[in-house]
Amino acid sequence: MALLLSDFLLLTRAEAGKLEFNPQTIELQDFCQQLVEEVKFNTQSQHHILVQQQGTYDEAYLDERLLRAMLMSLLTNAIKYSPQESEIQLTIWGEHGHTRFQISDQGIGVPAVDQQHLFESFHRGQNVKSFSGTGLGLAVVKKCLELHGGQIEVESQVGVGTTFSIYVPWVGDTV
Repeated sequence: MALLLSDFLLLTRAEAGKLEFNPQTIELQDFCQQLVEEVKFNTQSQHHILVQQQGTYDEAYLDERLLRAMLMSLLTNAIKYSPQESEIQLTIWGEHGHTRFQISDQGIGVPAVDQQHLFESFHRGQNVKSFSGTGLGLAVVKKCLELHGGQIEVESQVGVGTTFSIYVPWVGDTV
């Protein structure tokens, strides 16, 4: 319920143009590892979530609150739509001027017909009817990325899994 309220408030502020953007230097590996532990605790997940860092930079200049909302939503979805004890990977690429995050799961996948609507508020895929949810999480991810000037891509195959890749340029690069 807290996550739902948080998503709703963030989305409402973003659409009203009232969402503040406050970038700061973030140590990527520590941030992501702590976030994974928080998500696993909150969801009581038995999944194996691997955090891998690649690239030449281990710090980035990003808005921590928006980054937390994006990765929390993507990780929570990966957990929700994947079998218990399956593997989820969070890979971080830190390069000068941008960071890329990739979250891959071995879940139910997203039907091709739903992929073009994934980031619309309240849209839920055809194959998720038995799962609880509101259809707000990916809309929040999209709004947060827009504030960062970032992009998101999805690759998915039904019954195999899904990979979300988000590309986030640094704003006011000070790292």
